[in-house]
Amino acid sequence: DKGVDVSDCLRRYCAPEYLTGKDQYYCERCKRKNDCEKKMAFKELPEVLCIHIKRFRYDSGWFNGTKNSRVVTFPVTSTLDMGPFLDEPNGLPVEYRLIGLIQHIGSMGGGHYIAYCQHKRKPQEWYEFDDTQVSLVSTEQVERAEPYVLFYQRVPSKASRLDRQTFKSDMRRMQAPSDNAS
Repeated sequence: DKGVDVSDCLRRYCAPEYLTGKDQYYCERCKRKNDCEKKMAFKELPEVLCIHIKRFRYDSGWFNGTKNSRVVTFPVTSTLDMGPFLDEPNGLPVEYRLIGLIQHIGSMGGGHYIAYCQHKRKPQEWYEFDDTQVSLVSTEQVERAEPYVLFYQRVPSKASRLDRQTFKSDMRRMQAPSDNAS
């Protein structure tokens, strides 16, 4: 099993589901069951996107369950484009970059959590937080992690960067003393 990419997981999560037969949707307006299509999409996206990967599968019984250790690849040095998952996609990318992740080591019955976080001012540096131990780690080590939760931060779009630059420029012009001041 070569695994699955986090973008594929998002595509599956947002894929249409057809409700037919015994799963038909009951319409309150027409008072009957109908075939329909149900779909998940994001109306808005947050500044920080948290993706929880379902790693535990519960079977019947109180403590019966297994950990899903399937490899999930995820962008570390590149960006994650969330544009295709918007309710009304406009074709423009909505990019996010990884800033951290939580990994669970162990089994369903017990284990340990480790966090990997990117240095805010030095994005090429990653740190592993394991209880009281903090260590500098390689990007490759982060890529090999088995994520339980991924944390992505929105990358400002070129348009929003230009808007901010224009705003700052306009503010400087408005605050500059005029030549006609007496």
